[in-house]
Amino acid sequence: MKQSLWEGTDLNIKTSLSKEQLQQENQRLKALTELDGLTGIYNRITIERKINEALAAKHSGAMLLFDLNNFKDVNDQYGHIAGDELLQNVAYILKKTMGNNMVARTGGDEFVIFYPNTLDMEELEQKRQMLQKRLGQIKIKNSKYFTLSASFGDAVYMERDDYIKMFSRADKLLLQNKQALHHIRAPKSQMADRLNKRVEMDTKLIRYDLQESTPVEGAYYLSYEVFQGIYRFLERALCRQGHKDDLKSFYVILFTLTEKEGGILKPEYREQEMLLLKTQIHDSLRRNDVFVQYSSCQYLVLVSDADAAGVELISRRVKERFYGNQPKNTADVILQHSFPLQASETRGSQSDSTAVGMDEAVKKS
Repeated sequence: MKQSLWEGTDLNIKTSLSKEQLQQENQRLKALTELDGLTGIYNRITIERKINEALAAKHSGAMLLFDLNNFKDVNDQYGHIAGDELLQNVAYILKKTMGNNMVARTGGDEFVIFYPNTLDMEELEQKRQMLQKRLGQIKIKNSKYFTLSASFGDAVYMERDDYIKMFSRADKLLLQNKQALHHIRAPKSQMADRLNKRVEMDTKLIRYDLQESTPVEGAYYLSYEVFQGIYRFLERALCRQGHKDDLKSFYVILFTLTEKEGGILKPEYREQEMLLLKTQIHDSLRRNDVFVQYSSCQYLVLVSDADAAGVELISRRVKERFYGNQPKNTADVILQHSFPLQASETRGSQSDSTAVGMDEAVKKS
């Protein structure tokens, strides 16, 4: 009689692995249903069940309920990612400092702590002060003036209490403390000082966000939309300043790559040649110059503090570097056209003043 393929040790191993995997999956699903997805501590439904079970077993306990002051301002001023990180830091402190006591996030910025053993009001106040101090140590990145605080409510076990009854008493006290906090008005001078500090903080954050993180030498490579925006901004600036002789000039240079006969570059080496030209433009210009790829064989450059002679020097430098690094099997030519930037109100006459400079076809030896 032939032995079944499923008889013996193999089946036992497969069954054992299957059970282990099933247990792991059950644990994972249980964690998903019991824990708050953002903070990793108990959620609202779980903490209610856990507290009711503890109260039914021991008929004792104390609850501390708190929510964060001005949490909406954190989201509005620093963004929701910063707000989420703040909530995660609060949960981290609760997990580290509360030991075996139950902690949960029951709402947006609302948290519950349950102590299984009954505490008197003095002990609860000590724990509140300790937690307030720990919360005050939480910082937001790039914020010098932010200080976190919370409003608290508490409840001590009374006969026939359950989660809802204790939570309701604690929540009522929390609301009273919150209202009292809002009624405390700082003198106008202090409020103005706080506002100035917040505005100063905003400006620092804006500068930090806008500035180039790691400035590098050479021209700044842009998208066409950004290049166009800078061009139009300068047009308006020139219009506002008027046509004075001492105005600094801006020039646009168009570099075009062609074959020596004037034809379009062959596709098989066009990308390589354009990359080479991009590198030479970047390295030949200054940090306050910008450029963009205009077409498959053209780059637009915007240079500042320049005149016609300066543009010729810049163009010559770009071309010399390009020809010096060009592969021997190609003999491409750079054509250069340039024109000065004008005030937007005189755009109609721009074509009359366009200066054109074109290289003769240069054949590499």
